[in-house]
Amino acid sequence: GINGAGKSTLLKLFAGQCRPTEGKVVYARDLRLGYLEQDPSFDKAYTISDYIFHSDNKQQQLIRKYEELLENEPDNAKAIDKITEEISDIDAWEYEYKIKTILGRLDIHHLNQSIDTLSGGQKKRLALARLLIEEPDVYLLDEPTNHLDIDTIEWVEKLMTEGKKTLLIVTHDRYFLDNVCNEIIEIDNGKLFPYRGNYGYYLEKKAERQSTLDAQFQKNSNLLKKELDWMRRQPQEIGRG
Repeated sequence: GINGAGKSTLLKLFAGQCRPTEGKVVYARDLRLGYLEQDPSFDKAYTISDYIFHSDNKQQQLIRKYEELLENEPDNAKAIDKITEEISDIDAWEYEYKIKTILGRLDIHHLNQSIDTLSGGQKKRLALARLLIEEPDVYLLDEPTNHLDIDTIEWVEKLMTEGKKTLLIVTHDRYFLDNVCNEIIEIDNGKLFPYRGNYGYYLEKKAERQSTLDAQFQKNSNLLKKELDWMRRQPQEIGRG
């Protein structure tokens, strides 16, 4: 849909960020939603670590401590050995590798950096990183490829198409849509028009729909013109009678 059609608002409704003026949003039990805003907010998180690592997740907290030791106290062998053993005990090295890979690919390196010092693009990548780490049941993504280079976009595309993921994406990136999506929903004048296919398929079918509408409009216009011509002739014919 065009700017202002309601695309981002629709995602906010699904994510519970705003309430509908009519109807209601119903969720499946225990459904985990992950929402990437167009302009992310970070609530009470002060540093990258605060935002990325959840305090109630033991694996994440051990990984956080390990990564911060490597960054801030790389010579503290005793502390590093201890936390290394704890991570091994809970078999979390694969998870640590996954987190480090995601952060690295999105160019996020200094975990103690204050979020307030980040640019808009860095904040968007940070929000995307947390979403990819959490692996929700449903991804709600508002312009996910903004501020990403081509290589990173291709990497995100690969992640999005691996396994069974449910994605609801708002984007103007037609190449991302072609590579990731299998259904396009167009918002036009308050109505939804679904197309079962990628962006190329959408363009083809939208053109067909528009052609049908144009033909119907032309037919209606011709009928209206004939009716008006007939009405204009009526007084003259009555006068002759």
